[in-house]
Amino acid sequence: MHSDEERRLAHMGQIVLHFFPMILRVILTEVNEINQFACRSIQNNRDFKSKLFEDENSIVLSMINNGYSFFNIQLCYKMLRHFEWINPPRKGWGNEIEDADIELADDIERIRQISNTVILMPLHQVSEIVYSSVMQKVKEISVRIASFKKESNRSKESIYSCEIGNKETLEEDEISTLLNNLRKMHEIKNNPFPCNPVTKGMNRYSRLGLVIVNAFPNMYREIVSSNISANMLYRQIKKNLKQNPHKFDKLTHDERTGLNLLKNGSYGEIDFTTIYKLIRAFDVVDVPNQGWAKTPTASDTEIADDIERMRIIRNKIVHKIKAEVSKVEMNDLFTEITSIASRVDRYLGKQLGAGFETEISKYRTCPLDHDLEQKYTQALQEIENMKGKTCCHE
Repeated sequence: MHSDEERRLAHMGQIVLHFFPMILRVILTEVNEINQFACRSIQNNRDFKSKLFEDENSIVLSMINNGYSFFNIQLCYKMLRHFEWINPPRKGWGNEIEDADIELADDIERIRQISNTVILMPLHQVSEIVYSSVMQKVKEISVRIASFKKESNRSKESIYSCEIGNKETLEEDEISTLLNNLRKMHEIKNNPFPCNPVTKGMNRYSRLGLVIVNAFPNMYREIVSSNISANMLYRQIKKNLKQNPHKFDKLTHDERTGLNLLKNGSYGEIDFTTIYKLIRAFDVVDVPNQGWAKTPTASDTEIADDIERMRIIRNKIVHKIKAEVSKVEMNDLFTEITSIASRVDRYLGKQLGAGFETEISKYRTCPLDHDLEQKYTQALQEIENMKGKTCCHE
């Protein structure tokens, strides 16, 4: 027959061994949806892999088949910290959490600290007061996580309440198993991840590269194609060239080649700069409120204003002296880009969740391995090297 202290500790062990990992897996699923691209990026991230134990690495390698199913608290914590999918706790990772700290990252840090309290607690200290205090914090966390998932919680009872269980319902053999497994657990360390600030700055720069290289040109293409077909624009270009042979003298060889491909009925081969020039030359949309090549004001939200915003953001990133972006700058830019994408989606009549806003959201948080960082950093530098040949400043 187990003592009251053992029963209390076993129930708290059940929380640490089963409930907390489940909660963290729920959070991971919400902030980073499992798909082949996400798995490959995580698995190929050398910096992240260097922080994993051998058994953790095996679990990560099985993600494509198992998702987050076998992730324990330590592995969930490492992943959520490393990839910065959420803002850090108010007082930073690894610091004490106060009762007033109730953001998502605060609860993740709280889970780590409660787990360590339980793992390291001597049996003689497991009083009813200590047990009740821990369980109250667990219930509060479960309510907030349910709120994070935007799921109803009647009378402040969360959808996870049934998972918390009750110490009185534990069978004797369950208590023995839980106590045994709890003894095998190690403290969940708050090891500051070794990190080169330049590497993180480059990672953020590369994220914006995803937007500039992939999303912005496609947004331009779809805006133009919603107003005029590629074939019709090609005919207008040919007509203009007959009337004014020097109209497109500033176009590069690649841009001229791209224009010839319009006769195939697609804008797919036209680059960002060329499309911008065509939009202006053929009045594809109305003139921006402040005029072309001028910075829109906050109240300027017509499609032409957002065409200008994209050009300005692109030039700002491409022409940076260093391939680095601070966290504050990245967050500010992604906030602005998300607003632009939302308006473009409405302009194009895209369904919620199936447009550019969703794509931008993924670029903001998706894992980027070293190879992808290099690819998009190089792509931006190649655009910068073309400055003067394909100018988008006029």
